[in-house]
Amino acid sequence: MIAAAVLLALGWTGFTLARAVPAAEAIVSVNGEYYMSIDMAKDGTYEIDSEYGRNVIEVSDGKLRMAEADCPDGLCVLQGWVTSGTQSIVCLPNRITVELSGEGQVDAVAG
Repeated sequence: MIAAAVLLALGWTGFTLARAVPAAEAIVSVNGEYYMSIDMAKDGTYEIDSEYGRNVIEVSDGKLRMAEADCPDGLCVLQGWVTSGTQSIVCLPNRITVELSGEGQVDAVAG
């Protein structure tokens, strides 16, 4: 029983560490089509104006967030900062997807 608990804890730690790998870039899509890449190492703001709406992405210290959105619910803005390659931000009303990815990203941990 104790051995199982230790293995579970070690597995969870490995999974958590795998999720914490910083992303190198963010890929932005609008309505399922590639829109732009963002270098996560460079701070800045990026406006996305499309027929579906307007969003502003902010990158700071290797973190990314949806700083502004003219969508009705603003859930993408409320999501806050994302940093690792296992995270993404989606603005459904404006049909925007931001997926983090990069070199050295771990997709899974085997025990």
